[in-house]
Amino acid sequence: MVKKSLSIALLSFFLLHLAGFYVYFGIRQAQIHREMRSKLKKLPGDQLEVLHLSKKEYQQSVRGDDEIEVNGKMYDIARVKTKDKIVTVYCLHDAAEDNLLSFLDQVFKNANQDSQQPSASLFQFNFLSFILPSDISVENSISWILCPSTNYLISDTSFAPSLDTPPPRV
Repeated sequence: MVKKSLSIALLSFFLLHLAGFYVYFGIRQAQIHREMRSKLKKLPGDQLEVLHLSKKEYQQSVRGDDEIEVNGKMYDIARVKTKDKIVTVYCLHDAAEDNLLSFLDQVFKNANQDSQQPSASLFQFNFLSFILPSDISVENSISWILCPSTNYLISDTSFAPSLDTPPPRV
């Protein structure tokens, strides 16, 4: 039971480490979104930016119900008015989300540009065997650890299994 709990905890730690950046990104994006929604509620209409787009441009630029991306900038939408073929968007530029998205793009760009090969020692580490052979019992694993077989010391005498005998009579 302890091994199972430890295994789950270790696996969770590594998964959290790998997914931590994405979790941070998601949480931060939700936080920015909440901040901008509350800011839009308090902001008077004359301080909003007005964008005039065609219906086609609007459909291509809209991101969900309350965000739009125009010329590489993210805007939070306060309201939308449609008249004839022109869509008028009252919005507020979201610089914090722009910064977060550019940070994410930079991280992906750096990860894709990494052309350095992993070192040979790391490559060899990945192929190490950490599982004991099936013919070794738990009681005999101590002798296996004390006298391991390596590339420099390979012989038939490096491992001598003990005889399986019944326990002594009392």
